[in-house]
Amino acid sequence: MGETGKRFLRNVSSTFVARATVKLISFVVTIFIINYLGRERYGIYAIVLNFSMIWMVMIDFGWVDMMVREVSRHREQTTRYFSTYIVAQLGLSFFSIALFLVVILFSGYEISIRYYLLIIAIGLFLFGFTRPFHSILIAHESLHRIAILSFLGSLIGSMVLLGGVITQQPLVYFIWVFNVFIILQCVFYFLFARSKLTPWQFAPDLSLIKPIALMSLPFTAVLVLNILFRQLDIILLSKLKTTVECGIYASASKFVYPLLMFSEAVHWSVYPILSREETENRVGFQRALTKSGKYLVAISLYLAVLIFLLAPDIITTLLKPEYYPAIKVLRVLVWFLPLVFLSRLLFYALVSLNRMLFLVSVYAICLLLFVILNIVLVPVYSFMGTAIAVVSVNALLLAVLWGVSVQKKIMSFRLESLHLLVIALICMVGAVIWTHHTVSTYPGYLRLMICGVAGTVSFAVMLFISGFISPDERHQILSFFRR
Repeated sequence: MGETGKRFLRNVSSTFVARATVKLISFVVTIFIINYLGRERYGIYAIVLNFSMIWMVMIDFGWVDMMVREVSRHREQTTRYFSTYIVAQLGLSFFSIALFLVVILFSGYEISIRYYLLIIAIGLFLFGFTRPFHSILIAHESLHRIAILSFLGSLIGSMVLLGGVITQQPLVYFIWVFNVFIILQCVFYFLFARSKLTPWQFAPDLSLIKPIALMSLPFTAVLVLNILFRQLDIILLSKLKTTVECGIYASASKFVYPLLMFSEAVHWSVYPILSREETENRVGFQRALTKSGKYLVAISLYLAVLIFLLAPDIITTLLKPEYYPAIKVLRVLVWFLPLVFLSRLLFYALVSLNRMLFLVSVYAICLLLFVILNIVLVPVYSFMGTAIAVVSVNALLLAVLWGVSVQKKIMSFRLESLHLLVIALICMVGAVIWTHHTVSTYPGYLRLMICGVAGTVSFAVMLFISGFISPDERHQILSFFRR
């Protein structure tokens, strides 16, 4: 295995293990929060968090993706780029928060929700200064460090949230915890990124700001459209229905969106490689993209099918009866996973190839269609309309990106591998159905765990014995983990 492959596997494995641990802890805490707050208060909490997620991505206006690409290609200039980015981020943070305050003012939400949004504005401003450190660590393929600091910050934040549930704190307490988490991230990023900036010299090159700003404009446009497209579901639902419907929809989404950690581990690991290989080795670029796509398709379909089968058990076991309507939402929304896993990979590939104007136009059209579908479907189908809109528009987005990738010969996922994946999925479905019938009288938590293990083991075994995972790939994976 080459050095690039070793770094890639190390980054994917470390990022995945840390994110999986963090998500598991956060997931357990979130279940307590959902049941403690109830549908209406949790609906308000979800609205506020969705706003924070949008602005956490928009706070740097596309500079992170652009800096990762540039520093990956010019690592000897890391300190120069970093110093310049810090200066620029100060202005970006002020502008972003000013825009955030304007949105709050004209949002039309009740006073209490606006108050909560003002609280998280503090954390959002501070969060901007973690982005330069974040981009340097990714560009140097040090995702294991990001994984560690993410684990530490999230673990402490989750414990503070759980303390709020145990001591029955008001909703405002859970909003303030967001700011605590951001402060922890600022400290950890500074400590973990210093080694990549040695010898330390804060020497911003102000002449770089204008050309970098111009280069980042396409990134900014794509970023804004992309994050709005990904995070606008709950906000649109809150405008068309009540916070109760938002609570039901958001509770189902909590079983889907955290699973994006699987794709994020691969995306952020492969993006620096794609950015570098695109300029140095086009064959290596295609190989990295194709192999990543193959496993993202397999993992996402495994997750989608398993959750679809177990959705009734998941909701009825983990949530209160008032959330039972979320079963239907979960069974629709889960198909978002395979669509976004692959579309995000193609997104980063096209970013590496500087196809920014194409991405801007595609995401603008998809965002417009998403808003229209919500306006049409939500008044009739309530929260189910939002779920249908999410899956439908993401399917269209993937179809467009896939078509361009095939046309430009960016990716060559072999169709003959698909039937092997289908065989593994069929075996998993059979194993889950048979196991569920066998343990139907068991307690809910135990039944879920047994069915999940049965489905996972049967799927993994079939991938190995069917040949979906080639002997060379199997050898590389096993030798890496032995080492």
